[in-house]
Formats: sequence, structure tokens, C-alpha cells
Amino acid sequence: KEIIEEVIHHLNLYNRLYPLLVGKNGVGKSSIAIGVTQYILEGKIYTELQNFRVIEFDFNNLLSESINEEEISKNFKSIIFELKQIKDIILVIDNVEVVLQEIFVKSGVLAGFMQLLKSNIFHCIGIMNNISYENFQYSALSKFFQKIDVHESNNLETRMFLEHWRE
Repeated sequence: KEIIEEVIHHLNLYNRLYPLLVGKNGVGKSSIAIGVTQYILEGKIYTELQNFRVIEFDFNNLLSESINEEEISKNFKSIIFELKQIKDIILVIDNVEVVLQEIFVKSGVLAGFMQLLKSNIFHCIGIMNNISYENFQYSALSKFFQKIDVHESNNLETRMFLEHWRE
């Protein structure tokens, strides 16, 4: 609950840093993004964000659906055009560090993504594991994110959290 509320705090309209959930595999980083969605549905979020939709984006899918750098760039621009039309979204990007791969740099996707983050057109929640963060923290992309450590919760915390959602 505390981490979900910290993520929501970073999603406010005046914050220029997007939340970046960092933790070991299996600690519930993706579940926190689902928790943010639940808060939106329950109206437990800033009024400015109450009508937002949460959309998951995966750079690996973009890579697998494209043949070459030119097609990656074209597909990314198409996705961004759609996102600009939708507005009012929170983009959840699992394994956000994937965009640092050479093919995304060469195709211009990394530069385009950084430009989008700078423009504040949408909100973003990044997710990655501890090992990936070690390299990510020194990249130019890291300046757009505020690291939030996600640790494995104890059994009591997990039970309390699940009971809340069961209601």
C-alpha cells in the first residue's frame, strides 16, 4: 500500500520524475502497477488522474513485430501517434531498460522515447529488476525516473493487502 501511494505521489502533474519500480524478480513490481489501476477505479487518486487509463507497453514486442530498424522506427511512431490521440494515460513499461539496446538507439526510438518523457504528454511507470538497474542508472534515460525500491513483503503485509482487494 505504501509503495502504491508513493507511485501515485510521483504521478502528480507537477512532478517531472516518473516512478521506476526496482526490485528482485517476483517481489510484485507489476502488481503495484495493477494496484495503481485499482486506486484509479476506486477514486483513491488525484482528481486530475481519476479518468486515466493504464496501458502496458513492452519494447520487446515492438522489437519482435519489426523486421529492421526502419520498421521499428515506423511502428514506434505509429504507437506514439495513437498514444497522443488517446491522452489521459499512464504507460506502464516493464523492463524499461530494453529501450537502451543498440537497435533502439540506431532506429531513433530511444531518442523519441526520451523526447516523449520530456514533453510530459503522458504519465509513465517504469519497471525493472535490480541487476538491470545497475547499468540503467548511468544512462541518459535515468534522469527521467525516480527509483522506488520494491522489497519482498512479509506474510502479514501480503494477507492484509489481499484482504483489502477481496472486499
